[in-house]
This record gives sequence, C-alpha cells and structure tokens, in this order.
Amino acid sequence: MRLPLSVLTKFFVLLLMPALISACVTPTAPVPDSQPVEKATASPDGFPVMIENCGNTLTFAKAPETVLTHYHHSFELLAALGVGDKIKYRLNYSDGPILPEHQAVYDAAQEISGSIAAPPKEVTVSLKPELIVGYYNFNAERGNATVEELLANGTMVYITGGWCGREVQSDYKLEKVYADILNLGNIFGVPA
Repeated sequence: MRLPLSVLTKFFVLLLMPALISACVTPTAPVPDSQPVEKATASPDGFPVMIENCGNTLTFAKAPETVLTHYHHSFELLAALGVGDKIKYRLNYSDGPILPEHQAVYDAAQEISGSIAAPPKEVTVSLKPELIVGYYNFNAERGNATVEELLANGTMVYITGGWCGREVQSDYKLEKVYADILNLGNIFGVPA
C-alpha cells in the first residue's frame, strides 16, 4: 500500500517539528534534576573558592598549580577541563588506554606508582601536592596517607563522585559527575 505524498509530508513535518522548535530556542546549560551533591561558593572574580566535599570545607585562594590525580577518570576530567598542565603527579593508569588527546599530558606528569594503587604515605606527603583528586585511596591500613593527614600537611583532597569511603556507592548518579565537573571547574577558575 502506497501512502499519498501529502500524508507522508505531514508525517515528516510532525516528526521534525520538535527539532525545528528546539532550533529556535536559545540554548541553556543543562541542569540536573536535583541539586549538586557538593556546593561551591566564590567571589565575583572567582576566588577564593570554597567547596564542601566529603565533610570537609576546601578553600582555594587561587587555582592549584601542583596536582596529583589518583584515578584515570580524575586525570582525564582535569585534562578535558584544560588544566592538564597542573597535573604534576599521577598513578599508573594501565587499567585502560589514555584518550589520544590527553596522551601528552599523561606523559608529562610524573608517575609515582607502578599501579593504580596509591603510593605509601611517605611518598605522597613528600611530594606536597596542593590538591589530590581521586577517591577512596586514603587507607591508613594499607599504608596510604589519610585525608586528615593530607589536610594537616596543607594538601587539599577532592574526592570525586561522592565516594567518601571505600563502600560501594549504590546511588552513584550522573548528578554527582555533573557536580564534580562544576566544582573542579570552579577550583581551577574555569567555570564556563
């Protein structure tokens, strides 16, 4: 059975109508269904920035210059934000390939561990990074520096995804990733 051309035309117009309408609307930034997990505040010039993260208030008078990334995703998130030059130290990310556009940043950062496991406390503390971005790799029982020890040593610790402990997060949602992108963008002065 062949449909008349007028019926097909009406069908395609109705099918394309949402796309045509959305093309005429001014785009806005995506907004998650719920409020971000963590909150960030900053003055009009961007600094100081205060971030609430895993029960700690992190205050940045300026963007950190010396960063240690604990995991592949935190490394690539910072590289994608355009602040890869701040990543001075990283772990070994042999758990998966590095995106080609981030390979030069990966090669430039000093590898401080032969695996994705965090190095001993003495190594981390001796590096004196201004910021560590990662999650749950702060276990004193395994010889790692704890968040409390790092904060006392002047190193800020931003834990991604709301992974404030080693337990599995059953409520890991896109909103947490979105909050991390916004928070890290604010910490490094690249909120746009």
